[in-house]
Amino acid sequence: MGIDIVSYDELTHSQKIQAISLETTAFGGATDIRGVQLLRERSGSTSGYYAMHAVEDGQTIGQVIVFRIDYSFPGMGTRKVSGLAGITTRADKSRKGIARRIIEEVHERERKEGITHSLLWTNSSWHAHDLYLSLGYRDIFSSPLAFKDNITTKGDTPYTFSTARKSDVHLFSDMHSAYSKGGTGFVHRSPGLDPVMVQTGRVALKNIQLIKNGYGNVGYMYAEKDGSILRCRELVILPGQSRAEIVDAVESRVKKGGVAMFRDMLTAGTTDFFLSRGYSLFPVQWKVLMGRQLGKDMDESEAVTEFGTARADFFCSAGDGF
Repeated sequence: MGIDIVSYDELTHSQKIQAISLETTAFGGATDIRGVQLLRERSGSTSGYYAMHAVEDGQTIGQVIVFRIDYSFPGMGTRKVSGLAGITTRADKSRKGIARRIIEEVHERERKEGITHSLLWTNSSWHAHDLYLSLGYRDIFSSPLAFKDNITTKGDTPYTFSTARKSDVHLFSDMHSAYSKGGTGFVHRSPGLDPVMVQTGRVALKNIQLIKNGYGNVGYMYAEKDGSILRCRELVILPGQSRAEIVDAVESRVKKGGVAMFRDMLTAGTTDFFLSRGYSLFPVQWKVLMGRQLGKDMDESEAVTEFGTARADFFCSAGDGF
């Protein structure tokens, strides 16, 4: 028997369990069947068919999950784009063209549904990176990492932090939209996405801090703390607030002599700010965003221009992974 490329809804229950196992062995975790249902019903961020899978002899041996994401292009406004995720094949079936077949099927389906552009995240050191290049994807963005060691306390700050609760989740997308309004890139998140991410355990509320002053919420921070190291992966600040003062407040949460890191959120519009504050900068990470226009070949420079990722008003941070 040959290999069939089928949609998620065409899988049997057993084959869906196999897909979960497949994704877990590849990435260390996966969304369960109930979580997939919640994503499809409430997030507003999935394709109608959710995913495409390769099935051989009744066994799920490959998959590509397909999100639909709002993306703001320079001069073209906001469009729905494909966000390919969870791309994997079973270890004993790797490098046999299975992932290529699934992705090509996804591209065909997306074009028929009027989608003009596609994105995916990957690691530039992986063999899969070469596959994506051969399928027309180009490296368009890799967030620098800024860090400062030997942090010293700045003294009193007008800002306080409180761990987010379930009742706060609806605030995140509104604050993010206000923060990124008028920019390019990932400026709009579906209001249904954050609640589903929390409910399915893909986002831990313990890592999200609401930032407040005497008048109310002025932003939020998504950060992980490991001893004396604080890794901030998303910092959303409402208009009219001082980024410098809020970063001072973030640094005040680091133990004296510790390290503050900002990653997955630095763009052309923020790197100079961190450099001016004494941060050191790693210019790129292994994690890279790749993009392409469906039905048209372009080189890397053209793709970067098309997606606007080198612009000062480009927005992308940890919550824009998929």
